[in-house]
Amino acid sequence: MRTLPTLVAGLGLAVSAAAQWPCDSLVQASFIASPGPDGTVHFQNTSAGTPAPTSWYWSFGDGGTSTLASPAHTYTQPGTYTACLVLVSGNCFDSTCTALTIGSGPSPCDGLNAGFQVTTDGLEASFHTSGSPNGQVYSWSFGDGTSGQGPAPAHTYASGGQYHACLTVWTWDPATQDTCFADHCEWVVVQ
Repeated sequence: MRTLPTLVAGLGLAVSAAAQWPCDSLVQASFIASPGPDGTVHFQNTSAGTPAPTSWYWSFGDGGTSTLASPAHTYTQPGTYTACLVLVSGNCFDSTCTALTIGSGPSPCDGLNAGFQVTTDGLEASFHTSGSPNGQVYSWSFGDGTSGQGPAPAHTYASGGQYHACLTVWTWDPATQDTCFADHCEWVVVQ
């Protein structure tokens, strides 16, 4: 059986109480984390317990702690942090943790757009993207088995007709260590 002091000490907090684990689901720790653009995360405590919860012990994963029911915490460095809550209700307790990714400003995935316009002159088509290039990769499929790169390529089709042209825009987000992408297709008619 784990005791509350052992669990809370593992979170870097100090408390002395004899509690049971987990008290037949009479206590359920839960929260919603809402990150803001400046590194501040608002933690909304959504826990439940019988009797009503009386103590909250938070560890934010960067050395910061709190005993407020629904605190706010500002992370000063970008990265991934594990935020944990230990809830005490009467003689029972429960805990929950979640990983949070804090960026160093707006994500390069915000507003990623693959929309484009096309103008034609005979068999030649000129493609123009809606967004502004900022580290994104532009990959085109012109609908005739050929492909191209860049935000504004030109392509000459071998014969007139309708072609289903597609653009995929992707970029790397260092805050989440993941790739995000957007795609869009339109019919192109050349004479």
